[in-house]
Amino acid sequence: MAFPVHTSTRTAPEARGEEFGTRWSTETQATYRRYADLFASLGATGSDVREWAALALDRTAEWAPHLAAEMAGLASGAGLETWQVAALNARTEILAALRDDGAGECSTAVVLPGGGLPPRTLQTWDWLDAMRGGSVLWEYGRVRTFTEFGVLAKIGVNRAGLGVHFNPL
Repeated sequence: MAFPVHTSTRTAPEARGEEFGTRWSTETQATYRRYADLFASLGATGSDVREWAALALDRTAEWAPHLAAEMAGLASGAGLETWQVAALNARTEILAALRDDGAGECSTAVVLPGGGLPPRTLQTWDWLDAMRGGSVLWEYGRVRTFTEFGVLAKIGVNRAGLGVHFNPL
């Protein structure tokens, strides 16, 4: 399976987000609709999602204002409200508020082969068929992240070789 690749030419967070959102507006809007449908299927109302997303955006702005600015730029470029992009970025927290069993999450494996060989890592992303086709490889600065349209980052590695996976197991 081939994944779309986006290499940002902008470095300022809001401009980088707007560039991405403009280029991938259709895909970002589709990702939002899929998550909105998922949240609704688990009992969330539109106002619930908006409230949780606004809270996540406020907390992000307090902790990392540049990330909140990037979400605002992405929303502007994609033709979405900022809270909608915040909902995408807070999807794990919203899902946690809606269910507490963690069923269906991704799996991560890391192998340390020894003998001076580098670690090998893998993460499955098979938790929900409806999300298939919503992935993108996004490069900016010294970061390469495999993520979903509208989500600032998920799985990534920087040029120093430091990699990150995220699983709420």
